[in-house]
Amino acid sequence: GDDFYNGGALLPFGGHKGYSLMFANEILGRIFTNSDDYFEINKGGAVWRHSGFTIIVFKGDLFSKLDKYYIRTDELTKRIRSVPPAKNFREVLVPGDYENRTRDQRIKKGIPIQENEWDAIVKIAKELGIKKI
Repeated sequence: GDDFYNGGALLPFGGHKGYSLMFANEILGRIFTNSDDYFEINKGGAVWRHSGFTIIVFKGDLFSKLDKYYIRTDELTKRIRSVPPAKNFREVLVPGDYENRTRDQRIKKGIPIQENEWDAIVKIAKELGIKKI
């Protein structure tokens, strides 16, 4: 259990395919963006050493009409959700479900914040002369 903390490595999820995805991610997010230029200690500080990222954008209507893309995506989503959930789970989720539910809940109930975090915000606001928060 403590192998990582004792100098061991973490295994990627998904076996060899997960490893391949991680490797591609490192190339696109670290090497492609030149964040390796700041990897050494005292070069770029803690923030710049770990700030490489790449955004990949796909054009939905590149290979077929956009409405067909939406229909097929909707069909796939319905098919995935129709799979019986694993033991001790109520449903099968797709990417974005949890985030959408959280967003809806926070719109209704507000954004939860720990008391100590709120106290820190109030303290900084007072230091800056902000009277109403």
